[in-house]
Order: sequence, then C-alpha cells, then structure tokens
Amino acid sequence: MSDAADPKPRLVSRLARPMLAGALAAVGALPTQAATDVFLQLDGIKGESTDAKHKEWIEIRSYSQGFSNPASTGGGGGGGAGKVSCGDVNVMKSIDIASPKLMEAVMTGKHIAKGTLAFRSVSGKGDTDYYTVVLSEIFVTSVQQSDAASDGTRITESVSLAASKFEFSYRTQKADGGLDTPKTFTFDCKANRAF
Repeated sequence: MSDAADPKPRLVSRLARPMLAGALAAVGALPTQAATDVFLQLDGIKGESTDAKHKEWIEIRSYSQGFSNPASTGGGGGGGAGKVSCGDVNVMKSIDIASPKLMEAVMTGKHIAKGTLAFRSVSGKGDTDYYTVVLSEIFVTSVQQSDAASDGTRITESVSLAASKFEFSYRTQKADGGLDTPKTFTFDCKANRAF
C-alpha cells in the first residue's frame, strides 16, 4: 500500500520530524561540563590507580557528602548556629585491591589517620587537582557491594567514611588554563569550629 492510499504514514512522518529536531536541539542546548577524575587516598589502603600523580590511590566513580546546621533566628533579628552535622563522605568505586582492607576497616572499626580526595579536571592546562578534601580521624562506616552495573563494568562498591576533621581546598581556573591560588576552609566536627 502506498503513502497516497493511506495518509497516516505521512502524518506520522510530518509529526516525527519536528519532534526529532526539537529533541536534538534540546540535547545540543545542554551545558557541556569538563569531565573530572576523582581519586581517594587512605592511609594504609592501596588502590589500583596507575595515574602518575595518584599512583596506588583508589579510583572513584562518584562522590557525595552533606553538612547541615540547625540554625535558629532570634527575637532580636540575630541568628544562632547550632552544632554542625558532618555527614559521611560517600564514594562509589569498582571492586579492587582496596576492597578487602575496606571490609576489614568497617568490620573491625579500624581507625584511619588521614585520607585525601582529589578532583582533577581532564580539560585545561596540565593535570593539577583543582579541588581537594583532606579527612582526618576516619572510620569506614559502611561498605556495600553490588553487581547491578548496567554498563558491563566490574562490580561496584559504595563506601561511607566518617571523619572528625575536614580541609576543603579549591582552585579556580585562570584564563590561560592554569589554576589560581587555593581558597581553603578547615573544620573540626568534634569541636564544632573552624581551625
């Protein structure tokens, strides 16, 4: 049966073209973001990274962390801060050489003195870390393994780390692609104060 005999295929074709064009335009309008490599170093726990600046660090697929402060407003217009809740650092990684040591740490309550998360943009000049989070007095609070990876990669592992001290350091990218002087903030969760 030809298109002339049945008007439906032409109608569908006429509707599909603008919809396809709109979808492609929407995808093209999405902001492009530079990819970021994330690495984690924990005292006494080796990873499998072969990166020159992060050799034997743990390669991280995703990262999240949150802080909260139950601030209150006073009757005189001022406000007061409560005790800050320092949330766990949550990372997703592939099963690797670090996995048995992470299991040991969560099951025995083993203390880790120090760790560093390093974030590096894969675009720009060089391969310098633009954001780092240094953790002190760390406990592994959770390790969860899953074979639900849909992209055919290795089994994934979610790891949660509780730390009592944090140092956050961020460097903006300059016009020439280099990185500026770091802006740093440090906080002691036990003492509930910056240091």
